[in-house]
Amino acid sequence: MTTLLNIAAESLAEFERVYQVFDANGDGVLTRAEIMEALEVLGRGIAASDRQKLLNRINYDGVLPRDT
Repeated sequence: MTTLLNIAAESLAEFERVYQVFDANGDGVLTRAEIMEALEVLGRGIAASDRQKLLNRINYDGVLPRDT
């Protein structure tokens, strides 16, 4: 039987795998360049308004921390 706790653990594991794909240099943060490169590689063009919303979440150092 699957419990909420199991689903959460599976979701967290999936998030970690996806995050590692985006985090090309493995430093634990996503830069604007890593995000845009990953989206292009995946063939996931996003609308300019959605791209701006995503980029607005990036902090002043130019990174999207995992805890955002």
